[in-house]
Amino acid sequence: KLGTSSVERVMMAMTVEEKVQLIISGEAIPRLGIPKLPFIISWELTEYLELPALLSLTWNTELTEDVAKAIGYETLQHNEGVLITPRMNILRNPFADGTFKYYSEDPVISGQIAAAIVRGIQDNGMGGSLNDLSPIIDIQDIEYHVQLTPRALREIYLKPFEIAVRESTPWVVLSSNNYINGVSASQSSG
Repeated sequence: KLGTSSVERVMMAMTVEEKVQLIISGEAIPRLGIPKLPFIISWELTEYLELPALLSLTWNTELTEDVAKAIGYETLQHNEGVLITPRMNILRNPFADGTFKYYSEDPVISGQIAAAIVRGIQDNGMGGSLNDLSPIIDIQDIEYHVQLTPRALREIYLKPFEIAVRESTPWVVLSSNNYINGVSASQSSG
């Protein structure tokens, strides 16, 4: 087993299939001594209760952080490691699916509330994950191509992430899966 080997050495020893398996499901790779990764995929219960949208309406980061601490504690009791939240998209379409999953149409409020969520979750030793870095249009999982000026991207869509990263140091930042100005968001160098 590769126990004390460097990350680079472990990655070189993994097959493409094992890398995909690890990324998609977090399943163990016994051959290399890699345990199952403790991930919880979504903050599903709270998403369906419309909690993210309601928390942002309070503008109260202390209350938000307390709620996130409680949710982080409960999730930790299930031996999970990273809670895939907060979702921070700035909505472009009021008819989009899941609008209640996001925090605000205002980049500053969205960033401050998201930072409070991450701080609260991570207070328990759980990891927080900022979701959907860059704009997405969330309508029935259709892939969209978004056209934006650099200024709009920087001041509207990336601003909440900048604030949340500076104020909370999340364990994970997830990219969106759409195209921005013709380039896949997850492959953009800018």
